[in-house]
Amino acid sequence: MAQRPACRPHMRAASLLIGVAALLGTVPRLGAEPEVQVAAAPGSLDALLAAVTSPAPEASVRSLLERPEIAVAEHGLRAAGALWHAGGPHAAEGLRVLVAHAEAPVREAALRGLGVLGLRGEPGSRGEAAVRKALEAREPAVRRAAYEAVGRIGGPDDVPLLVRGLASEEPDTRSHALRALRTLTGERLTTDPTRWTYWWEHSHEALEAQVALALGALEAGSEELEATYAWSIIERRAWIARPLAEQTAARWLGAWDPEQRRDGYRLAAILRYAPLAKEVGAAARQDAEGVASEARAAAQRALGLVAPGG
Repeated sequence: MAQRPACRPHMRAASLLIGVAALLGTVPRLGAEPEVQVAAAPGSLDALLAAVTSPAPEASVRSLLERPEIAVAEHGLRAAGALWHAGGPHAAEGLRVLVAHAEAPVREAALRGLGVLGLRGEPGSRGEAAVRKALEAREPAVRRAAYEAVGRIGGPDDVPLLVRGLASEEPDTRSHALRALRTLTGERLTTDPTRWTYWWEHSHEALEAQVALALGALEAGSEELEATYAWSIIERRAWIARPLAEQTAARWLGAWDPEQRRDGYRLAAILRYAPLAKEVGAAARQDAEGVASEARAAAQRALGLVAPGG
């Protein structure tokens, strides 16, 4: 008898998303009669959910999170689903808040949403600690979602946390930790935590310096071959030198030279750092067309500043 294929992570995420969508009322029941659409009462939870359009406006996210109803699991899931579907920096911020929810299914949905949006937040900001705390959650599904999220939105401080997961007595946790480490770092080391510890302790300072040199070479106007090599380093390692890379991206985005703004867009798209949304938005207002237009569109998509397909 053929063995049943293992459930892949993206299949689990899709199943959870369908469940959340069902709570939002976006998945029709097979064979059901068409329902008459009734406008939600102003100020109701349904109205607030409907106001979380794509990308999610800051005021709508704030109003939604202030509603006491979302403390209930069902409504918390609806809120997570609305934010997940809407996308954007404010949606990611709202999902971080929901990671501290009292109900495990809501925490799992919020973490999965963060992983899907893939936007890095400000270190130390609201919700960041809750995301890392979820790596040690009692519920396996929450733990798994936390590892997947940190693998996508983590930074250098997360490497030791993920390495610690490799030493877990639970095989699933070791597997999730390894996958997260490989996603974050691009390295393909084994499950041996000592190898990861050695690599990180002996490499991260040199890698950070390498990113700084690559950024400097681009800013100085390097030749095409050198620029290609510099970008290859930045694409793999910019997450290690986040403060420097963020400052560089913001400076380039504010430059008068459209070619330098183009590099700023490219760097912002690589970093997926939500606080850069303001600089990207400001630069985009003068780059609807021209040499930076393609890079601008890529940065806007990466940061969730446009609706899907926009």
